[in-house]
Amino acid sequence: MNHARPTRGQTGMHLIRIGIFFGLILLLLLAVYRLGKGSFRAAVSEEPPQERFYLPTSAAGEKPCALIHHRYYSLCYDEDKETARWVAYRLTASGLKARHVKRTDDYRPDRDVSTGSATPEDYRRSGYDRGHLLPAGDRTFSTEAMSETFLMSNISPQEHAFNGGIWRELEQNARRWAKQKGELYVVVGPLYDSSPKRIGKNGVAVPKAFFRVLLAPEDEEAIGFVIPNAVSEEPLTHYAMSVDSVETLTGLDFFADLLLKEVEEKVESNFSPEDWPINERTYRLRVEKWNKNR
Repeated sequence: MNHARPTRGQTGMHLIRIGIFFGLILLLLLAVYRLGKGSFRAAVSEEPPQERFYLPTSAAGEKPCALIHHRYYSLCYDEDKETARWVAYRLTASGLKARHVKRTDDYRPDRDVSTGSATPEDYRRSGYDRGHLLPAGDRTFSTEAMSETFLMSNISPQEHAFNGGIWRELEQNARRWAKQKGELYVVVGPLYDSSPKRIGKNGVAVPKAFFRVLLAPEDEEAIGFVIPNAVSEEPLTHYAMSVDSVETLTGLDFFADLLLKEVEEKVESNFSPEDWPINERTYRLRVEKWNKNR
């Protein structure tokens, strides 16, 4: 009975304090949400270098290349050719289903190449695309991962009709296979003539073809592709082959530390196209539209 009623000013201050309190709660919840989402993104397809047991090895007598571990993939840089001899990475369904970030397009030299990598200027007015080995589309789950794909050590000269045609189709099919199978281990790289054409101040070698091998470890299924660096009207299955066949062409040994020896021999010596279904719609799109954008 003796309490004084609060004044209008006191009531207003009380409401302001309540608003500030709930505002801070909302900011805290938002920060926790973003932190959680960021942690998920950072963890997708990320393995410390010592756990990348899927890297290929070169045959005895091969000229060595410089092994470089980036956060989201590894490569072996060929100083003579000024591009990677191979790029190896893990492609997961969870990474592909995560929220996509925008393409960064920040092509730049790779400072981790001690001898100096190729530069974007090497490709200028060359007539060749700056073609990705690890596709930007495989690393859309974080800006950092996306940006790493634009290091010039991950880039190789590609005919435009190849880069925007059959190579694009293979990349899209690989993402579909990863979503179906859960995860894939992928190794990709260039193949050269004995005296390849060179472009740019650094003399970047132009490949005659590119290879890609894919392993689905849970299903114990593998397949390889070797595709000429040119426009193609052929279906992808025309270029499919066993991993053993790609090893013969490249001089590389794939997945030796990933599978038991007897399993490796079985998986790499055979391949079943039905285990790797090609999307017919994408093939028709390539032949009827993409190949015409030369």
